[in-house]
Amino acid sequence: MPSQKHTYGYNKNLTANSFTRNGYIFLGWSRTKQNPISEYDTSKITYTDGASVSNLTTSTENVTLYAVWLETWASAGASVTLKQDASGAYLISSAEELGKLSYMALEGHDFSGETVKLTNNIDLAGKYWMPISETGKFSGTFDGCDKKINGLTTQNFGRYAVWGALFGTIENAKIENVILSNVSIDTSDRGAGIASLCNSSQIRNCQVLSGKIKSNRHSAGIVDHITGNSLVENCVNRAEIVGGYQGGIVALASDSTIKNCINFGLLSQNNDFGRNDYWFGGIVGISAGNNIENCINYGNIQTTVTVGGMGGIVALCNDGSTRIISSANYGFVTHVDNECLNLSGIVGVIWAECELEYCSSTGEISNSSGAIFGGSKTPFIKASYYSMIVGNQERKRAYGNAEDFNEGFRYEKEMNNGLPMQVGLFEYASQIPQQSDVLSVGLAGFEII
Repeated sequence: MPSQKHTYGYNKNLTANSFTRNGYIFLGWSRTKQNPISEYDTSKITYTDGASVSNLTTSTENVTLYAVWLETWASAGASVTLKQDASGAYLISSAEELGKLSYMALEGHDFSGETVKLTNNIDLAGKYWMPISETGKFSGTFDGCDKKINGLTTQNFGRYAVWGALFGTIENAKIENVILSNVSIDTSDRGAGIASLCNSSQIRNCQVLSGKIKSNRHSAGIVDHITGNSLVENCVNRAEIVGGYQGGIVALASDSTIKNCINFGLLSQNNDFGRNDYWFGGIVGISAGNNIENCINYGNIQTTVTVGGMGGIVALCNDGSTRIISSANYGFVTHVDNECLNLSGIVGVIWAECELEYCSSTGEISNSSGAIFGGSKTPFIKASYYSMIVGNQERKRAYGNAEDFNEGFRYEKEMNNGLPMQVGLFEYASQIPQQSDVLSVGLAGFEII
């Protein structure tokens, strides 16, 4: 970097860092030269990046500042040689070997046409994680083989380490059978368990078992942003989600499919980042032209900040046409301000075309513009219902007719608190007797629309 001239007695900002070092995170500047550090320690940093400084010396001498670098698993794995099986698949059995994938991606390797398999449980405690393909993209197949990755940790370092997830960008990729536990993801943008950005890719059979995912902007349990006819299927999130645009499974989705997914994680935000457009969705935060099928939200959604919308399944249906099919919300959707509108059991706000088919919500709503949907546009609704507490009042309403309900629901008074259940949504659906009188018996006491 070029030298700077400073005048004694006057403040001046340090030039922003332009150095890069693959596998390391830049933390700031020190007056003394030191080796990369393995743990974040502010005592090692004299000046932060771009800091305003003055009076660095009392003479006209030159002052040298040294970059402070933080090690990650990518740097720890830089010199590792990966094993491959007879088919050429990379076999990963340690944290250093997993870090090698991140380092290879930083070097420009996109894994196109290649397969990676986990052969052992992996513990990532002790170092920060740098997402595989935070720069560039991952275009291969990653099979977690149901092995557990524990302790994935990222930290919000401002303009460095901006994304937080196992993967950064995946494109034309397949990610499957991945299990994460005890995640601690704190990032300035695009926080998620599995991937930050998913384009024309498939994520199947992945789980985030525990931990917290926090971002100043977008955050989700499985993937922050999906687009390009991507598929997220058979995925489960149990981590707590904190951020601006939030989804229990996906934060932002366009032209893609989210299918057979379940969220148990709490969605919350009690620290206002100065935004006025928070969106909280039990499955998807903001949806534009997606199919959301056979999904369940059990996670509670709660906040004290000003929101655009909160929904048990989707916060906002924006552009395009979104179909929500055979999906159920059991979570509470609550806001400290009971005057706040656009809190609903299925979709918080609808601005574009939206279809609800065989959907239900039975979680408590603190206040609602429509109990099952809100916003300026009315969706097409086929055989859907809500039975919930709204404020202090119990409300029950069903949309549809007996023929439609019999097609999409089954009823057994000993199950689901005596309310109809979607065919195929639950494992025990095949055990539920066929009913010809779902509307008259299973929806007794409902207002029928």
